[in-house]
Amino acid sequence: MNILGISDVTGNHCHSCIAILQDSELTCALSQERLSRRKNDAQFPAAAIAEALKFIGLRLADIDLFACGYPPVQYYRSLVRHGVMDVVRSFAGTMLRRPLTLSHYLLPNIKKGLLDPRRTNGLYAMGIPPGKFKFYDHHLSHVSAGYFSSGFDDALAISYGGFAPHSDGNNVAGAIYRCQGDAINHVADIPMHASGCAFSGFTVAIGYAYMAGEGKTMGLAKTGDWRTCYAEVGELLSRYRFDAWHKYDNWMDYIMSPRPDAFRATRSGRRLARLIDRFGAADVAAALQRRWEENMVQLVQHYRRVYGAKNLVLTGGVFLNVQINSVLAELEGIEQIYVYPHTGDGSTAIGAALEAQRELSGRSPRPNLRDTGLGLSFDDAAIESAIRRWGDRISYARVPDPSDYAAAELAKGKVIGWFQGREEYGPRSLGHRSLLGDPRDKAIQRRMTVEIKGR
Repeated sequence: MNILGISDVTGNHCHSCIAILQDSELTCALSQERLSRRKNDAQFPAAAIAEALKFIGLRLADIDLFACGYPPVQYYRSLVRHGVMDVVRSFAGTMLRRPLTLSHYLLPNIKKGLLDPRRTNGLYAMGIPPGKFKFYDHHLSHVSAGYFSSGFDDALAISYGGFAPHSDGNNVAGAIYRCQGDAINHVADIPMHASGCAFSGFTVAIGYAYMAGEGKTMGLAKTGDWRTCYAEVGELLSRYRFDAWHKYDNWMDYIMSPRPDAFRATRSGRRLARLIDRFGAADVAAALQRRWEENMVQLVQHYRRVYGAKNLVLTGGVFLNVQINSVLAELEGIEQIYVYPHTGDGSTAIGAALEAQRELSGRSPRPNLRDTGLGLSFDDAAIESAIRRWGDRISYARVPDPSDYAAAELAKGKVIGWFQGREEYGPRSLGHRSLLGDPRDKAIQRRMTVEIKGR
């Protein structure tokens, strides 16, 4: 049985990824961005599908089922679930100040809301018949990928990100599951008003890029003092206290963070700008990080007490925040934690394929993810052919020991591009595709950051 998992079929969501299960074995997983060279590429992963099939020697017709981890969503119904006034509060101020900016945010979402992914998607364009295509719950797909890869037989599992739909189309920020043996049971949702988009809103307000600078906000937090504006930042966030989420009234402002101009015109965006002017970006980032860590600690402690789980599985974009993960790992009663290596929506491509396999075979595959080298690889002939296409702009030679050669060049102040094995699945290079330089030399740091990466 060959199952192809896919994170999204409409080309509207970042981390466009695919994964292939062959008789329960995970043989390939590939992100569209690896081929397009566009970070967080959202377009339908036609190139990733074609290259992955070619790499493992399958044809499109050999795939028995296509499983998607992003089901049709009731976007606007989900927004008003917590109250119509939430929508009015968020949109009214922006409409008065920046009507054109708000329309730039709303129109693409209205278009997405009118398109039915069951009728309009990239798989249909490839000629895939409806009978070979099925949607699976987004958060269950996250957790299935994490839990069945963790090696645990008993765990509390959390999927937490911006927002995404359950199978019924209801958008939530995340979901919590009790996992035992082969059973995964849903126990609670993390509501939309606690969306991880809040962290992105702060990131945009500080001046970093959406879906690229959140790690910088986390890093900046280590240089600030959270005490200076702890109370003020807390007023701009939903909070988990007394075993329940308490809503920030203007939470919907953060849903607009993917469009920075629209977000900055919201009440939350304006309040954040004033806080940053008053306290500085580092202190605001530090208070945000502190508040977020407290929310997660109280959430995990509550459900650990209720269900008695000693192992923790973390999936979804929120858990790219390694400081949160470190705090959770140190909690009393938590013995082991497993953070899925592709915490973003790329894990849903694997999870949806696993859920399809479970449904069709009655068995729960447990992929061995000791290494995320699940993508393409290139032999010497392919590498030499690629080099020759650049003519005399590249000189090359074979060396007896690449490690010794690289070490010597690093010592001379050179920057090394290191390439080995199959491409990694996920946002980290992890040694397969890396830029190496001497961190003691500030000139090298600047060259890598500014000249090579263009940051």
